[in-house]
Amino acid sequence: MVLDEFPYLCSSDPALPSVLQRIWDEVGKDSKLYLILCGSFISFMEREVLGHKSPLYGRRTGQLRVFPLLFRTLRDFFPGYSSEERIMAYAILGGVPAYLIQFSDKLFHTPKH
Repeated sequence: MVLDEFPYLCSSDPALPSVLQRIWDEVGKDSKLYLILCGSFISFMEREVLGHKSPLYGRRTGQLRVFPLLFRTLRDFFPGYSSEERIMAYAILGGVPAYLIQFSDKLFHTPKH
């Protein structure tokens, strides 16, 4: 089970980490379930999920910090763009793959004749 943007879920129900702790301790740890908590608000994830005072502390089996793609990878997303156009796209989108795949390569690009 994947809970994406976990900090937003917790803002609507601050008891969620405690609820997950109880469920995990009662049935989750002995099941084949993988619980994946994702969040882009890093300080929240470190404090409320990984921190010593968190109800979920000590229950993780792994942690992965995902970084944005490097600028050079934009060639793969926008092969027809000039370097200047790729810089504009990266300035707007950063290196977030979900944004890059949704972005139309027709917004900046003007075909060369």
